[in-house]
Amino acid sequence: MSPFKVPNKRKKKYTLNVTRDIVRSLKALEIEIVELQRLEATGDRGHIEALKSKKAKMNDLLDITAQGALVRSRFKSAAEMDAPSKFFLV
Repeated sequence: MSPFKVPNKRKKKYTLNVTRDIVRSLKALEIEIVELQRLEATGDRGHIEALKSKKAKMNDLLDITAQGALVRSRFKSAAEMDAPSKFFLV
């Protein structure tokens, strides 16, 4: 076995853990953003800056998850294109 190959079970477990961490982070950020939006009405500059920072972090996480979905769909499409087809076997 190549030292660079990771067994399938470990890949799935890693992916599951990463997904779980991202979901947890998104939920925590969402709660913090809602709370900061309430505090934003006070006009405190610190709350406004913290809100901007949290929103930027959430956008970054959402971008990462969207990129992952695009990569997975491309691999899935490539795998389906390589599959044998009855269309050409006439």
